[in-house]
Amino acid sequence: MATALDRPAAESPTLTSVDGIERRACNLALQYWRELAAPRHFPSREQVTADTAAELWDHLFIVEVTDDPGSYIYVHAGAVLKAALGADPTGRKLADVLPPSICNRELYVHKTAAALRNPIDEAGKWTRGDGEDVLYRTVLLPLSDDQRQINYLLGAFSFRTTHGD
Repeated sequence: MATALDRPAAESPTLTSVDGIERRACNLALQYWRELAAPRHFPSREQVTADTAAELWDHLFIVEVTDDPGSYIYVHAGAVLKAALGADPTGRKLADVLPPSICNRELYVHKTAAALRNPIDEAGKWTRGDGEDVLYRTVLLPLSDDQRQINYLLGAFSFRTTHGD
């Protein structure tokens, strides 16, 4: 279930979670987001670059927010998300890219992160066509170019695969 992340980065766990998905990338992304934002509430889209993100860049993705979550578009997808999806989602709608078994839930979580204007973390699973289960963890972090409207979401993504039953 999605939960708001409201504890300071120093208190965020960096160990493997109970569900077995490593949280380090998501926690580093939350810390990165907070550092970019200071002293404002939100970082802007232009602040998120390969240079500022450094080794975290491969775990990051950026989604453009619209009025309809089904029309949110990936404007950047790091290597980790591309590997999990088996394709590059850049320039495509989330609704057209996400596996059907998680699509509605993920659209809801993305919409909620934008509406609440707060970080939200999420973990879940989908099964690929080859029978491999993809166990994933993501955090969604609001971005605002004007400090009023959330116009992008910065996401961090990590995953591992297991052979399905």
